[in-house]
Amino acid sequence: MLNILLWIIFILVFMGAMFCFSKREENPGLGIAFYCLLALAVLLLGLLLKIFLWLVMSASLVGMIFFAKKQKTIPFAKNASIALLVVVVICAILIIFSNFGSGVNEGKINRNEGWYSQASVQILAENLTKKYPGTKVLIIRKEGAEQDGIVNTLRKYLGAGMEIVAAVTPDVNKPGPQGSTSGPQPPGPMQYPFEMLLKVEHFNELITKYSQCNLIISTIGIPRSDLEQMEIWKEENFEKRPAFALTNTSISHLKLLIKGSAINAAVTTNPTYKYDESNPPSKAQAAFDKRYLLVTPENVDEMETKYKIFSE
Repeated sequence: MLNILLWIIFILVFMGAMFCFSKREENPGLGIAFYCLLALAVLLLGLLLKIFLWLVMSASLVGMIFFAKKQKTIPFAKNASIALLVVVVICAILIIFSNFGSGVNEGKINRNEGWYSQASVQILAENLTKKYPGTKVLIIRKEGAEQDGIVNTLRKYLGAGMEIVAAVTPDVNKPGPQGSTSGPQPPGPMQYPFEMLLKVEHFNELITKYSQCNLIISTIGIPRSDLEQMEIWKEENFEKRPAFALTNTSISHLKLLIKGSAINAAVTTNPTYKYDESNPPSKAQAAFDKRYLLVTPENVDEMETKYKIFSE
């Protein structure tokens, strides 16, 4: 029953991947979904093959024991028992090597993804250093090991007298102003994702608290709604407005904010990137160029024309 269910899930995931592939030019976000679903389909296929090997090995083991006990009454029992022993050994070796190979492959994938992630943040930091030397920086983040890595990379590569004043996490569980949708999470497994609880008021509170900062870097994106209430973007004098940069987030809906210089730099995945398990380039800039785009007010129209990175 489990095997049948896994096959059904595999077929549905594979069909979903093919659908995303066919529609990726209309919606660049579906390109990323295609690679995610394809990876899931491969994992499911590997699991199904491993289950098949276990079933064959188990059946062969039972048969081997049966024929071993019937050698006196069945003429070919000895040969059958030896043949099934060979099948058991081959299946066991294949299972061991598949486990070993998956562990090695997973480790390689994690290392590659870690390097790509570091390169994306490093190149953003180096570009911000050139553009905004000597600035005070506020990093808006969330908790977690991945975010720790992003912040550490920013600390390492933001130079030219730049000072990170704070790297803080918005308190999304704190009750918001009257009429706000912020507030404590529901108990148990019904908790909402962090990004769903993120509101403009959380940004306003932190930016006001650290008003000495003239560069804000968000590693968690920005809220999806009420952006007209973002206090720093109400400032009409651009020279008084803090610069704003984004990394580790989707920007498909942010074309106007980037074009209007509300967002001064944003890193996004290059939709033409084809996932592969080969080692990434050893140089950070080359790794960045292979997988990411740095979008700014100066190049936003060019990026849209060339890569179609924004949704309509």
